[in-house]
Order: sequence, then C-alpha cells, then structure tokens
Amino acid sequence: MKPSVCILVGDVTARLQDLPAASVHCVVTSPPYWGLRTYLPDDHPAKGLEMGAEPTPEEYIRRLADVFDQVRRVLRPDGTMWVNIGDSRTGSGGAGEWSQRANLRQEQTARAFVQRRGNNPNRSVEGLADKQLVGIPWRLALELQRRGWWWRSNIVWHKPNPTPGSAKDRPQDSHEAILLFAPSEHYYYDAEGYREPTTGNTRLCDNVGGPKTLIAPKGAGNNPSRKKALKHLGLPDRACRDVWEMNVSKFSGEHFAGFPPELPRRCILLGTSAKGCCPACGAPWQRVVQRERLLDREPCKTLLPMRTVDKHNPSSAQGVGHARSGTRTVTLGWTAGCDCNAGDPIPCTVLDPFLGAGTTAIASLQLGRSCVGIELYNKYANMARRRITGIDPLLRGKVEMIGQPADARADKEVAE
Repeated sequence: MKPSVCILVGDVTARLQDLPAASVHCVVTSPPYWGLRTYLPDDHPAKGLEMGAEPTPEEYIRRLADVFDQVRRVLRPDGTMWVNIGDSRTGSGGAGEWSQRANLRQEQTARAFVQRRGNNPNRSVEGLADKQLVGIPWRLALELQRRGWWWRSNIVWHKPNPTPGSAKDRPQDSHEAILLFAPSEHYYYDAEGYREPTTGNTRLCDNVGGPKTLIAPKGAGNNPSRKKALKHLGLPDRACRDVWEMNVSKFSGEHFAGFPPELPRRCILLGTSAKGCCPACGAPWQRVVQRERLLDREPCKTLLPMRTVDKHNPSSAQGVGHARSGTRTVTLGWTAGCDCNAGDPIPCTVLDPFLGAGTTAIASLQLGRSCVGIELYNKYANMARRRITGIDPLLRGKVEMIGQPADARADKEVAE
C-alpha cells in the first residue's frame, strides 16, 4: 500500500473531530506563534478562528492546549507529538524581530509587518514590562503537563543562518524550541531511525582488552580524508542529541513561517516505524537490533594512524574527545508489534494540525508515511497541495482535499 495525503480545510478543532480515535502514529507541527504575525486577510470569513492574535498569552496557551486535547484523542497511546514553537517579547517589537527568513523580498517584509502591527500592535502582558521574553514554549509545556501529557524532551533548533535582528542590548536570537510530548509513559521511539554522524574527535575504547585504549587523533573530524578513514574504521553514528543544527527554510512562497524539511524528517524517523504498522490494529512494527563489537576486527592502521594511550592516565588523552564504546547497533530485521497476523504492514500516519505550506506532508511522503494535514486558510491548503504534487507527478490530482473546494483564485495567487 502506497502512502497517501489528505488535507482537511477548516477550523482545526472541528476538523480533528472528523478523525477516528487512535488513528495517528505521530504528530509533527508548528502552530502560529503568539503576537508575531497574521496570516488571513482582515475580510476572511475565518479570521476569528485564526490563532496567534489572542490579546494575552494565557488565552493563546489555553486555545492551543484545547487543540492538543483533541490531538491526543486521535493520537495512538504509543504515539508522540513534536511541537516547534517560538517565543515572543512584550511590547510592540521591532521590524527585525518577527521574520524567520532572511531572503524575504522587501515588499513582503513590509506587508507582513503592517499586517502584524495592525492585528496585534502591542504585545502587553500583565505583570511583565516591555522587552521581556514571555516564555511561550515553557508556558505551553507546563500547561500540557498539567493536562496529562508526558513532556519528554526540549530540543533546541540551532539556526546557523538566523535573520539579522535590530536589537542592540541582547544576543541575537538563533534558536527555537521543539518540544517532544507523549500521551503515556510508554511510547514508540525508534532510536535507530535517525542517528547523528560521529564527529571524528572520538576515542574508541576496548573495554575488555586490557589497560590500553585506541585513540583517534585530534582534529580527525575536520579533515575529509580522516573522516573517510574513520568511516572505514567502522565508528558508529551516535545517538540523536537534543541540539539540532538546521538552516532556516529557503522556501520562497508566501507562507512566511515554513520550517526546514529536515526538521519534520527527523521527528518522523524517530517517531514512526520505517517498516509500517499493522493494517488491522495499527500497531507499529518493531526494529530487531543487535549490538556488534567493533574491536573484534583489525583497525585500518594504513588509513588512520592510531596511537596507544594508557586509560589509567587521563592526562595522556587530553584534547582527544569523548570516550565511546567499541560496539555499534545493527538492524537484523523487523517484527510485528501485535499478534494480529493481518498481513503486510501499511504506512504509518503522520498528522500536522497546522499544515501551512505542507512541509510535514512532503517529508512524510518522501519517507514512505501517510499524512493528514489541517489548514484553516484555503490559500495555504492549495499551496500545500501544489507543493506535494510537485514532488511526485503520480500524485497529481490524487491529494485528497476535504472541506472547502480547491479555490481557483487561491491557485492563481499561489502561482503568482
């Protein structure tokens, strides 16, 4: 069975009620940020349903938490929810603080800034003076904890290419939060689905072979030939950490807040089964792994000269890097996560309740997962449909849209 995409157009709280309970394996989303920008035109009939323009952060958090209450109903008990959300500052802010993309055309910047100021010109918060961080991610995390979610991780999205800011009295913003939640204590997480490359400044320790330790020379990670040698030596990729370095999205459409494709890709790889799920009950297939020793093989001394260091003398290893085990994880295969014996697995399903430009749906398809997206603004729903069908000609006309029909005027606006 091939993965599919369904776009539900309309209010997120209403559209979530149309989805069956426990039908989604993973949620990856980035809701509208509070007080930073507006998306819908002032005369749009759904303007009152738009999120992010609430007069207080408390009301914004309450509305967002209510949405995630509905998300919890459609998410499987063993599923996960990944929320990318940025912070805001009190006061009216400056023109340089709201944009997430460095390559916006000047007229786009001016138009969006006017929209933002006209919609919410003063982000005042009771009890906070101007120029202070509001703490939106932490307020949301604590509220969801109070409502029964398990807050499992705070991932830092580090942006090497942040938009230059105008503030002269604080460091420039170059990160956002990605919050990992689960509806229960035990949930599906594929630690082998995504692993980070080893840096190269790494010790390879023989924990059973005596008092000596094999050491990779300092600086190996900065030399392409040394990197190749380390790969040949068999150093394993390390487990995914909670700081993700990703450039800001270069998408040039009119959706100003699209996140980079790598962000949902990592969340989907970690939060869903690459093999798929049971077609009867939806239980994800489990990876069967085995630990393999690396030092049972002869190190490639011709490609990477190694030096021996006494591990009982830490000073002899200064500047070498962190110690690593001499083992790696090898995937042997997959096994069903249930006893249904219902046949071949089908693709897992990813949900994005704030679909926007459709980046989560594109990442889902590219990884062989199905996706359900919800979008309030018909123009963005059409934009997402056009982007999705653009990556695979076979999908043309097969992306299901439920709710408002495809709008020819919106299609023309997107094309322009």
